[in-house]
Amino acid sequence: MTVNKYYSVLVVLFMSLSINATNNKEAIYNAFITGNMAEWKTIITDIESRKLTSVSDKLELVNYYYGYIGYNLGVKKKKEAAIYVDKMETILDELTKLSPNVADVYAYKAALVGFKIGLSPYKAPFIGKSSGENAKKALAIDGDNIQGNIEQANVLYYSPSAFGGDKAKAKEYYKKAVSLFENNPTLLKQNWLYLSLLTKIAEIQEEEKDFKSAKQTYDKILAKEPNYSYVKNELLPNLKKKM
Repeated sequence: MTVNKYYSVLVVLFMSLSINATNNKEAIYNAFITGNMAEWKTIITDIESRKLTSVSDKLELVNYYYGYIGYNLGVKKKKEAAIYVDKMETILDELTKLSPNVADVYAYKAALVGFKIGLSPYKAPFIGKSSGENAKKALAIDGDNIQGNIEQANVLYYSPSAFGGDKAKAKEYYKKAVSLFENNPTLLKQNWLYLSLLTKIAEIQEEEKDFKSAKQTYDKILAKEPNYSYVKNELLPNLKKKM
């Protein structure tokens, strides 16, 4: 193969990988806003069939596991969630060895502990501490890491006060994560995690009976994505009934 042909093949390969990554992101986003988790799983299966070599590709798959596990725990499908918890852990164990200075790795490890507790709540006293430790490690590496701020917020919000929980501090981390997204417009395009974060904040506001703030947050979400079915057809109409 001549040098020119060799480089041509490389260019085509990298273009193909870039297109796949873009298509995955768009497909996951559409699955998220329409609530089509069967499609989300199909996308995961397709990615799993490829040989992932880069840290970014593996973290992309972890991100999709993260969303899929959270959904299944939310709808009480623990067996399905458990399958993907194991898959997520396998990749994170690998990345911990290969990329020990990547903040996202520890942020997702913090989330993983939370998922394990969701599967087996009795484990909370035994493994709960490691969730906070991993979130702190992510932020020690990069204080502006979005996933790290989200997971630190989750740890503080959902932990009992006796174990370091602090809802007021948690809200500050949630707000910072939102700001980090919004200060970088390129991150806002078809980003399911941004919408999910705002949804979590609105649900917390609603739980705290701050209905006015919750409605403002839901309105903000729909201004960004009018077709987000969960907010449009369920959460906002239910909130209006309460108001």
